[in-house]
Amino acid sequence: KKMTRKRFKGSHNVINLANASKETSMGQDDETKVSAFGDDDEEVRMMGEFYMGSDSEMEDDDEEDLPQESSHPSHQPFLPSNLSKEQEEQIRSGFVYGTDAHFDYQQRAYTLLHQFKTEWPIPSFDVIAEKSPKHEFPYTIKCVTGAQICDAQGERAMKNKNKQRYHAFQMHLWNLQQLHQTEYDSDEEAEDAPQHLQQRLPPVFHQERITLHGKHGDPNRVRVCPHNQHIVASLHETGWLTMHDLSAGFDKFENRMLPSSMDAGKLMCEIQLPSGGGYGLAFSKLVAGKLAVGDYKGMGHVFDMKPDGSWYNTNVLKGHTASIEDIQWSPSQPTVVATTGCDSTIKIWDLRANPAVSQLSWNASSTGDCDVNVFSWSSVQQNRLVSGDDVGSIAVWDMSYIFEERNKNASFVAKPSEHFSFHRKAITSIEWHPVSSSLFCASSEDHSVSIWDIGLEADDHSSNTDVPPQLFFLHMGMWHVKDTRWHPQLKDVLLSVGENRIHVWRPSNM
Repeated sequence: KKMTRKRFKGSHNVINLANASKETSMGQDDETKVSAFGDDDEEVRMMGEFYMGSDSEMEDDDEEDLPQESSHPSHQPFLPSNLSKEQEEQIRSGFVYGTDAHFDYQQRAYTLLHQFKTEWPIPSFDVIAEKSPKHEFPYTIKCVTGAQICDAQGERAMKNKNKQRYHAFQMHLWNLQQLHQTEYDSDEEAEDAPQHLQQRLPPVFHQERITLHGKHGDPNRVRVCPHNQHIVASLHETGWLTMHDLSAGFDKFENRMLPSSMDAGKLMCEIQLPSGGGYGLAFSKLVAGKLAVGDYKGMGHVFDMKPDGSWYNTNVLKGHTASIEDIQWSPSQPTVVATTGCDSTIKIWDLRANPAVSQLSWNASSTGDCDVNVFSWSSVQQNRLVSGDDVGSIAVWDMSYIFEERNKNASFVAKPSEHFSFHRKAITSIEWHPVSSSLFCASSEDHSVSIWDIGLEADDHSSNTDVPPQLFFLHMGMWHVKDTRWHPQLKDVLLSVGENRIHVWRPSNM
């Protein structure tokens, strides 16, 4: 049923994050000048509002408090929906990347907003579920990340003693603590705030290193086993699949007296795929000890774990004509797997049938021939998929009536139930909300993360027809966003990773 969500109403504060890169971690309690702008009666759609300024402007802001109403044009906050098409295209195409310009968040747009600086770029990560999660603020979140290790010249490729080039690689286990709710915008509101919001400590984190051999190469995917949160699998560009036990890292979180040189992960096994590396990696949530992998040559591999802890290949799926970019298990059928890749198709496989023939296949590309990078299978409405391709298009597929007819080549012609062309560059990750059948998030190479609600329809009073009514929230200010995931236990909390940041956030309109 179509619905229109209640829009946010109120004043909008701007918090300066210009100097965040100079800090090890940054939370809402840092000493940062805050200025208030906006009209209390203005009704706005909360889309991660921001403005830009140069380094010199930011330094001036730190010297004195800004007035309640500033006439400085560069410090007037604006919404993406209020920009001209040229301005929006420039900002979202990343023209400020590598310059002295910065994004500032409207703090009122977030119930939760923290960012942590990382030493290396993060290509992939996964959230670790807690046995007894705490659903009240302040939050504690654990996650595991991959890292692209660079040398002093910024080169990821290293040389060994024989002058052969190889890639060094690490993973990191994170424990993010004291993640408080976003601060109130005025002293009056703060005085009326609950005690736990008035007296609180700044956010902190503990990070433990998991060192791998140089032969493994950079990580393309990192995934935590849903049946044992201490086990993490990583798929590398060189074709190695590794499994690590993170029990030592969790012990170090509990006992800070353990030696710092102690590695957080123990290598359980390593498997070299015969057809090279890949991007698809997924544990089955229905069957313990089942792992699906997709490689560069378009082949899917299904591994089962033996009682002794070793893994063996039970199925090889042959049908894609180019690299498999993503792979997912069915949320309801333990023998069904879906894949997508650079041949523009999504394929559904039943492991009980012939592995050389997929049971369902369709072209999911918006252009007909571009890569389909990622997709997600809804665990709530299990006949629904959402995919993102290399030109920034997002498509929602209902498999109960996905096909219209066959073309002259006897192939199915698929039609998505929803299609959005809002992002300017490739979609890098996409995921359905864990408990909602209509919400999903997507990250893009245009340096933004979007939240969509396909249950929304256009507002009768909407003045901007260029913004799809289903676009629920837009999070910006993070370069090269590679992965965004919902926290499986904390309501509406997301984590995003990119060039050198981890963002933990929750929109205020959810």
